[in-house]
Amino acid sequence: MPTNQLQEKIYNHLKTCVLQETPEQVVGRYDRLFVKATGYEDPEIREALETITKANTAETDFSSFLSYCCYIAINRWLKQEPETQQVIGDLVKVFTEIPPFARSQTMASRRIREKVSQFSRSDYLARMQRLQNVLTTKEEIQRDKSQPLATILGRYPFLFEDCIFPQENYSEIKKTLKKFQAKRQNKFEVSLSYYITNQVRLARLAQRYDSIEQARELVTSTPNPTLLKEPELISTLQHFISGVQGKSTYQDLAKRFLVHSSKANNFKTYKKDLYEYLMSSISGEYVQKQFKQRLSDHLKQTLTDWEQQKPNEQLVLRVANNLLKFLVVESRQKISHYLYLDLITHLGPTQTVGLLLKIVLLSPKINPYLTSRFAILYTHYEQTPRDNVYWLFKSLENLNIALTIHSSTIDLSYWRSANSISF
Repeated sequence: MPTNQLQEKIYNHLKTCVLQETPEQVVGRYDRLFVKATGYEDPEIREALETITKANTAETDFSSFLSYCCYIAINRWLKQEPETQQVIGDLVKVFTEIPPFARSQTMASRRIREKVSQFSRSDYLARMQRLQNVLTTKEEIQRDKSQPLATILGRYPFLFEDCIFPQENYSEIKKTLKKFQAKRQNKFEVSLSYYITNQVRLARLAQRYDSIEQARELVTSTPNPTLLKEPELISTLQHFISGVQGKSTYQDLAKRFLVHSSKANNFKTYKKDLYEYLMSSISGEYVQKQFKQRLSDHLKQTLTDWEQQKPNEQLVLRVANNLLKFLVVESRQKISHYLYLDLITHLGPTQTVGLLLKIVLLSPKINPYLTSRFAILYTHYEQTPRDNVYWLFKSLENLNIALTIHSSTIDLSYWRSANSISF
């Protein structure tokens, strides 16, 4: 029987088990079939797995096969109550805590174990481990600055697609994960909305009674939904909600640029206009002496073969993607991000994220380009204590707020009045 048919046989078997048995029983099955590689109760399934491991296939092929086997269970449990979702962590642990080989094991068992060990070191399992972290990490751990950055991934749903979703086109599984991501994002949007509404009420009452203490007695406190300190959060909210150039918000500036740039005769003129648009809301010695020239040079050297063409969506998306690679990080292979660190050092995380936001607001299609840049930085530093990468933590917090304010599904029109919030 061809390998793909044997794989399908195992998939169908596991789907039946996941539907008919308790999650704990299913975890035991995965452990016996794949990790212990002995004592499995269905000889036909065990034989099919042996034949698959004997096939002369690439390491990634088996890891992809085993990844899908795991997602069969994960997909089912992720749709259940939070208590059931916790079992996903138990399944992942089965493959992260592989016991040493036993001398008594058969050659077939050892071959299965070797393939599974390769899977345990792969990106396939790393993505499941991140999902496990999101599901199992408690609030008190997230607030511990000495913990790895990995513990706070669950606070940033915009990273899920690049960090947690399987790379393969598992359509049903991705659909479930998208719902999970949207639920997490909506929870943050609602929490932030309540927080801002509360702060606006507090500010208005303080103004009415000329006393912040009296106002606090009248307004029930709402928890800070971020990991920023209260003054930092207030300052960040004011920046992204209020005007950054007079009374003009980031959205106002983007709309004006889109109207203006639509009249550009060619792509060269568009790039000049884009430069002016990006520079208009930042200033300071570093900007004038260093960044200004670096940004100008980068744009001049970008897509030079198309400079005489009329700007179109494809060119706009390409120049935006190139800009984000230049400003944040190019790729997993070219991880250097000195320019981004410079920007954070001299402009601070809020203004730096604001600069990136100006690019994103030019088209909804640009957003994945930005989040993928931060996913690269996140995966590079995920095992580093948060205290050691404070610049990245602050960036993620600011980006979460900025993206929520500017692309929320909730009506946030009243937030403009938050420029009077106080603390």
